[in-house]
Amino acid sequence: WQEQGVVQGVNSSPLEVRFMPLNASLGNIKKYNIGKYTDFNIQVQEILSKRMITPTEFSEYYNVIEKLHIQPEALLMIVKYCADLKGENVNYPYIITVAKNWEKEGVHTCEDVENKITELGVLDDKVSLVLGALGTKRKVQLEDKELLNKWINSFGFELNVILFVVKCLKNKKRKLD
Repeated sequence: WQEQGVVQGVNSSPLEVRFMPLNASLGNIKKYNIGKYTDFNIQVQEILSKRMITPTEFSEYYNVIEKLHIQPEALLMIVKYCADLKGENVNYPYIITVAKNWEKEGVHTCEDVENKITELGVLDDKVSLVLGALGTKRKVQLEDKELLNKWINSFGFELNVILFVVKCLKNKKRKLD
């Protein structure tokens, strides 16, 4: 609670704490041991070398590591994946969102990240087919892969059914034009 700014330790013997107003704790950023993430900081900065990483961004990464129990090396792999996908100027809220979404799917270790990236890589060709059926030539995005993955694995649609519906909808739109 002290780290969150809810209480303040006044005395350790006898134990005495001061309860802080809750609105005062809302703006506090948790402070981390400077040396704990030195290697992580260096590696993230190397991955995102086109821009300077702010203390707020580092703090967000530390929160993901500590609160979601994602290994630092696994988070580095996620940062690298996002940078490869969106470029080195990828913003950190995007990276954090990807990490949180993947964590909900059980991604915590380097092996988990490798498996997730492999799973999404397999979808590249399938997403390209769907985008082609839609008549778009844009680059495949992570969101496209995750959406197609949801349609196939969660909803149980086969790729040929999805392609058939896309083509029907596209033909219907042409007839309306």
